[in-house]
Amino acid sequence: MKKTIANGKRKIVATKIKHNGYTLANLMKLPYKIELIPLSKVDGGGYFATIPLLGGCQSDGKTPDEAIERLQQAQRAWFESAIKHGDSIPIPQ
Repeated sequence: MKKTIANGKRKIVATKIKHNGYTLANLMKLPYKIELIPLSKVDGGGYFATIPLLGGCQSDGKTPDEAIERLQQAQRAWFESAIKHGDSIPIPQ
């Protein structure tokens, strides 16, 4: 696994499930910032949740807890896909 610097941010390039101490479980424990946004009734109500550092990692739910739980599932899928394809994984600072 390589460490790279892009736009001043540290990233790892995941090529294996475990390398340099980063396993899927380790990645899931890192303190990624979550944005939780209430949706208007026009937009269907509920809540929209996203992890801005992980482009496209987002979900929604009827309650804040449901939106965050679904976001965690999306985050796990995001990491699995990045690992499978050898994509860079931004690490929160």
